[in-house]
Amino acid sequence: MQRRACPRSGFHLLEVTTAIFVVTAGAFGAITLLQQGLSHIRETQEHLIANQIVVNEMETARAIVMNGKATPPFVSLGNPHGRNARRAIHQDAPGMDRLRNAVGRVEVRAREDLGAGLHEIDVTLRWSGNRGRTLEKRLTTLAETGEFAP
Repeated sequence: MQRRACPRSGFHLLEVTTAIFVVTAGAFGAITLLQQGLSHIRETQEHLIANQIVVNEMETARAIVMNGKATPPFVSLGNPHGRNARRAIHQDAPGMDRLRNAVGRVEVRAREDLGAGLHEIDVTLRWSGNRGRTLEKRLTTLAETGEFAP
């Protein structure tokens, strides 16, 4: 007895190959999506940490200026009245160790042109993010010298 060849016998191998290709492509797509998601989570965490550092430094500088002490702990820029000052953000500031190559500065400048006793406070933080990009967070505000009345 002789076996007759089924006209569809060659299609089984093609169907299996196509199915393997589709499953493999789907698995690689899912892995790539997962990697991109994790990368975005890391970036978001870095931005949140940087934002918190900048806000903390801003609040510290505002408190110093509002208490009428515009210079300490800032390093004077040569103004004998201490109206302009600059200092680096300390490397031991909370969260700085979680950012790669983080460098920051706080600058206080007298803005008498806007009103007596006004100071402009500028806080800048730079760090290396994903893929080696240099990222920056910056906040600027005005603060008035003087003490609060109870």
